[in-house]
Amino acid sequence: MRFANEQVVRRKVSAVTRSARKRCMLAIIERTGIRALGYEGATSADASIYRTVFERTGLYGCINGAWRWRMPSELVDLSMGHVWSEIEGFFAQPSDQPKSVEDLIDRLTAPPIGLREGLLPLLLTAGMIAFGRALALRELVDGRARYVDDIQPSLIEKMCEEPKRFELEVPALTSGQSSNLKKMIRCLVGDLDPQEPDLLRGLYDALLEWRSGLPPTALSTKGLGENADLLQPLLRKKSFDPVNFLFRELPQVLGEPALNTETIEVFATAVRQIEGVSSAFADQAIDVAAAIFSRRLRGSPRPLLDAASEWAACVPLGDEEVRALDHEARGVLARARSSSNSPRGARGFVTQLSGILCGEGFEAWDDRTADLFRARLEEALVRIEDAVLERADGSDAFEPFLRNKLATIFDVYDAKIGRARLIKYLDEIYRGTS
Repeated sequence: MRFANEQVVRRKVSAVTRSARKRCMLAIIERTGIRALGYEGATSADASIYRTVFERTGLYGCINGAWRWRMPSELVDLSMGHVWSEIEGFFAQPSDQPKSVEDLIDRLTAPPIGLREGLLPLLLTAGMIAFGRALALRELVDGRARYVDDIQPSLIEKMCEEPKRFELEVPALTSGQSSNLKKMIRCLVGDLDPQEPDLLRGLYDALLEWRSGLPPTALSTKGLGENADLLQPLLRKKSFDPVNFLFRELPQVLGEPALNTETIEVFATAVRQIEGVSSAFADQAIDVAAAIFSRRLRGSPRPLLDAASEWAACVPLGDEEVRALDHEARGVLARARSSSNSPRGARGFVTQLSGILCGEGFEAWDDRTADLFRARLEEALVRIEDAVLERADGSDAFEPFLRNKLATIFDVYDAKIGRARLIKYLDEIYRGTS
């Protein structure tokens, strides 16, 4: 096993190399699944790290038309396969007790493997993304093991430098439990995040996103329903650990085994009851959003979910272009694309939009908030459409968007000046520019 990069095959790396290593780690976290992690043709220091550590060793590559991380059994180099198998076992194999990060570091750096410390953050980042499907990474803070809520390169470097501070719990999930966990995530945000393979972190992110769109009193108001009363104390905890929540706290509160059918039904009902704390402004938001999306489509106004889904289907932005959008525009586009799968219909859809655009739920709305919602939704759609127009070329991918854009503009002026004058003006404009 040989890594042909003297900059990272060291016990201590330079500040310049450390910065490049962090950029490569961030690419692993954010761009797994993309061709060459987005480094194709790049000559930067982090691109060199990617090629020497991951592509030339075979850890990451194109298999049957898809760019992904290889399994240990797919590697030609047996030594590399052994290292990769150790990392896979740490992140993927369930255990009865939390796993020691220090033990993993010791195994990887001691003979017969003998990895240099400069490589460890890169390989651990890749292993977590490649194999982490349901895990809880915890850090010891003030004597307590706390769930790590955000995986960043600096955090993984800290894991390698101070491994005694970290532990990893990998619960054993049956296929039925995995399916039910996905239902819980969909219950909260409508669809799974394709960029998040870890279901437990997916639940954590979904719950935080859902909570951010609730009225301030939604998780403390009593009398919303029996199920809501049971779960509110768990759902409003500031230190939320998805493994403890699913496998210890929920079973204790409900008297049911972890992640069974009854648990999902109680959870879904509680979510609906908690959201039911507001209604008038939600109805107003539905009307406003339906009008805004419908105005961007030709023909008569549509119901909100139909209008949002139809509009989103015309937006030909790929993953990289979507990531380039600001938070609000990216969130609106993602929700519009999954609007047809919204488990709570139009109400759930605008609840998500309210959290993204206004940072609060309908119970905290007033007339000014309603105006703000209208303005910010309009502005977000304009930014998305401007991004499409910037990239538009003569390819077929942009045709639905451009045809719809032109058709809606023509319909407006057709209604104002009549079809004959509109055609006359268009003909004059075209002839004047040809």
